[in-house]
Amino acid sequence: MKLFPLLIGANVLNYFTVTHFVQVKKKWWAKIGIFIVSFLLTGMIMYIGEWTNFMPTFGAALFGIYLCCEGSSLKKITFGLLSVTVYCTANALFDNYLDISDSDRYWGRFLFAVILFVGMKLFFRSTDREEELSSSMWGLLILLILTPLGIVFSVILLTNRYGWAREAEGFLYILLCVALFAVIGLLWTVQVLMRQKRMEREHMYMEMNRKYYEMMEQQHFEIRRLKHDMANHLQVLLGLSEEKREAYIRELIKGHGVFGTLNYCKDSTVNAVLVSKEQFLEERKIAFRYKIDIQEELPFEKPDICAMFANALDNAAEAIEREGVSEEKRRISLESRFRKGMFVLSVKNPSSVKVVEGKIPNTGKTDRKNHGVGLKSIQEAVKRYQGNMELHTEDVIFELFLWIQFPDS
Repeated sequence: MKLFPLLIGANVLNYFTVTHFVQVKKKWWAKIGIFIVSFLLTGMIMYIGEWTNFMPTFGAALFGIYLCCEGSSLKKITFGLLSVTVYCTANALFDNYLDISDSDRYWGRFLFAVILFVGMKLFFRSTDREEELSSSMWGLLILLILTPLGIVFSVILLTNRYGWAREAEGFLYILLCVALFAVIGLLWTVQVLMRQKRMEREHMYMEMNRKYYEMMEQQHFEIRRLKHDMANHLQVLLGLSEEKREAYIRELIKGHGVFGTLNYCKDSTVNAVLVSKEQFLEERKIAFRYKIDIQEELPFEKPDICAMFANALDNAAEAIEREGVSEEKRRISLESRFRKGMFVLSVKNPSSVKVVEGKIPNTGKTDRKNHGVGLKSIQEAVKRYQGNMELHTEDVIFELFLWIQFPDS
């Protein structure tokens, strides 16, 4: 009983280590399942030459991680194999080479859990666990894992615990150490690959938002220039016949939104986006209602502002068009404010889409690769400022709500 707190402490640390590497489903049973898996991996005795414990632990842990975690099948299999190999190898070392009292065995487990937990906190960002690699990359990683896993299988299952020669002890010890360092190296490799994937995705979204912003800014500049040159247009009108004059006026109004709102708030980027989007929505016969209280320039990068406002409105308009919303319900409501360091944006539109907590809703696109790109771009922009984005549906109204709090407010 005196050693029980050590076992529980090691189990808790291993639970947080496993959940830091791979995302657990947001279900109570999934969290309990992973806790049981970590308990098995922490406490199971691994004697060399004994099949009784290793095979059931291997199967149960792999199945539990596959069942309780998020991600593709190959991703879950990869992390399942990594977890089982790491802990079973460490346990085999503690149980066969620490000369062996229960105290040595459980102190070894506890210290290993501490080292792994601290290393995970220092070198592995929890946000990276959401990334997905390509199927070929996951397949390659699984192939690489088979080498240390094969060593562990061979040492534990193919060696007779009561018949092995004493001179082989050192050799088996070296094999287990090699397997442990190899699998930890693979864990580091996976982390590097997933971080690189995240950085590539962030760069892609930033580049998309930058180009989008430049397009909006150019369009806004053209409108400002057109209004500035209104005197020249009036002089042209004076020299035209009545028939040509009417056509000229209609072309100005249709092509450039001369009489639209230019100043929605004190942020020039928000103004540029909304000028363009109001005309865009008007062409699609979608009513646009807004309430904006922004009395200064927002402290964001301009492409990020564009990402949040433009993508939110694009997403809402796309939903209305896709679902064939009736004319009287074709409206989008936007509310935003920036006060005392708190930025808030809410965009509502009619939609019957179902929202699952923590997931981008299924838009029904046949192009799965571009599914939810606009919402993901908003999410990336919000994360850069440690903000939060929420999606929910109530009474057939979909709402995108995001907020960002600035620390120095």
